[in-house]
Amino acid sequence: MSIATQFGADLSSAIQLCQRCQLSQNCRPVPFSQNAETPSVVFVAAQADREAEIFGEPLSGRHGELLRKLASQAGISKWHLTYLVKCAGRSTAAIREACATWLDCEFATFRPPTVVSLGLEPALHLLKLPKKTKLVDVVGSIHNQNSFRVGVWYASQRMLTSGKKMDGQFVEFLQKLVAGSGPHD
Repeated sequence: MSIATQFGADLSSAIQLCQRCQLSQNCRPVPFSQNAETPSVVFVAAQADREAEIFGEPLSGRHGELLRKLASQAGISKWHLTYLVKCAGRSTAAIREACATWLDCEFATFRPPTVVSLGLEPALHLLKLPKKTKLVDVVGSIHNQNSFRVGVWYASQRMLTSGKKMDGQFVEFLQKLVAGSGPHD
């Protein structure tokens, strides 16, 4: 039985009880956050931070505010926010692989048509890219992957420090991604 089948609708609770890696010994795993039962877009950041752990919600604070604002400007009203690695702390390839199981369960449960990788680490997992891939080589790209489209963009930290020009570029990127246009691999 798969983890997705095992937990079904209680996936959020299962994530919070996770003990799949050593990070879980000193953290409270951060489940996903969504504003719709059937999201049209899932935003995947690399790893939870301490702020997300404290509030129990992904991309809380300034990162989440900016992301929600820009998604709204792009016309996205149904979204889902999550992390590749659900705990704050130093992650390794083994930890990312252990946590990726939860991300795969989220996709199996919510079946999003569109996914946005915020940074390189989620893109490496989602697109099965070689480890030597650099973000600059894939940022702004759109890929058809299994039953959904994946767009790769900068991490939210970079978006916070880059200003309104990048905000506008991200909104345009989201609109192309959701509309099904743009460069494909």
